[in-house]
Amino acid sequence: MTAKVVIFNADDFGYARGINRGIIEAHERGVVTSTSLMVNTPATREAVELASAWPALVGRPARQLHQ
Repeated sequence: MTAKVVIFNADDFGYARGINRGIIEAHERGVVTSTSLMVNTPATREAVELASAWPALVGRPARQLHQ
């Protein structure tokens, strides 16, 4: 039998600081497994900085933005 996997993606990472913190908290608790980064929004820079601490959450494109 093949194991089934569920991916919980959190939208709007970077939209606001509160959303950023909520996504990180949900990821730390094992609920959120990925997120979609918004750019040109009020908290984009913070989201990119947070993504460097949790690279698997956002993936490669956000890490490249931080460099």
